[in-house]
Amino acid sequence: MPSFQEMFPSRFVNSAMLESGPLHLTINDVTQETVNNDGDTRWALNFAEIGQLLSLNKTNASTLAGLFGADSNSWIGKRITLVRQEVEYKGARTWGVRISLEVPLPAAPAPQVQEGPPDPVEPGDEIPF
Repeated sequence: MPSFQEMFPSRFVNSAMLESGPLHLTINDVTQETVNNDGDTRWALNFAEIGQLLSLNKTNASTLAGLFGADSNSWIGKRITLVRQEVEYKGARTWGVRISLEVPLPAAPAPQVQEGPPDPVEPGDEIPF
């Protein structure tokens, strides 16, 4: 049977997506997005690795500014970690999404595949047994 998230996918990252652990993502763009049927807009991050956006609140935007500078253009191409954290929202404790202060390592490059036949063994290159 499908999960709730599979039945009702969201355009935005939510805390349920982080139940199994943090997400390490690369910021592709910072855009304004409509977030509800009333036409309200918020700034959001678009990522290289997933199709969902992260709607920015002041806390997460402040974290980004502290990590990478106040100019949002400097955030493009940077790697961040999203974590699930208990937060207060409208006077109640709930799970939320936060940007970690720990910047993840750059994504590992794809392994290089050698094209063509292997290099010939030169005399003296043999491994003695």
